[in-house]
Amino acid sequence: MFAGKSIGQIADHLGTIIGGLDHTVPWAIVNASYKQQQDNPGVTEIVKIKGRGHALTIDSGWREVADTALAFVQRVT
Repeated sequence: MFAGKSIGQIADHLGTIIGGLDHTVPWAIVNASYKQQQDNPGVTEIVKIKGRGHALTIDSGWREVADTALAFVQRVT
């Protein structure tokens, strides 16, 4: 249980973060995946972080990515 919810209830949500300069997984691919998930019962969000590439979680500025992910988890749980 996480904040009074089962793992199944949490798994219904999808938060996607992409770097605005990501050429490994381009915006069109991420956005298409996001659109496929929009009919799910949980919260589905997509965030593009400007000026960041594919390695956005390990490059400098990773904390902005972590804060964005944490804010999503806190909103949906």
